[in-house]
Amino acid sequence: FRNNTTLVHLSTEESTWFVGVTALAMTAGVLISIPFSEKIGRKKLFLVSNTISILGYVLMYFAQSFHVLVTGRTVQCIGMGLGAMTIGVFFQSLF
Repeated sequence: FRNNTTLVHLSTEESTWFVGVTALAMTAGVLISIPFSEKIGRKKLFLVSNTISILGYVLMYFAQSFHVLVTGRTVQCIGMGLGAMTIGVFFQSLF
C-alpha cells in the first residue's frame, strides 16, 4: 500500500528535541511577558500572545521538515508563555 501521509516522521532524537523545546520556549515567553505587559498593557499582550500562538500552530500544520516543525513549536510555546503569566495578573486586578 502507498503511504500518502504528509506527516513529518521523527526519530527518537528529533522527538526529544520537539518535546524539550516546550519548557525552554515557555520559560522565555514568561520572562519576556513581564516587561511587555508593563509596556504595552495586559489586554494588548493577550492579543499578541494569541497571535503568536496561532502563527506557531500554522507553522506546525504546514511543516514539511523537522526544522520547520520545531520552529513552529518554539513560536507557539513563546506565545503560550506570554499569556501564561499575564492571565493571573490580569484576573487578579479585576477582583
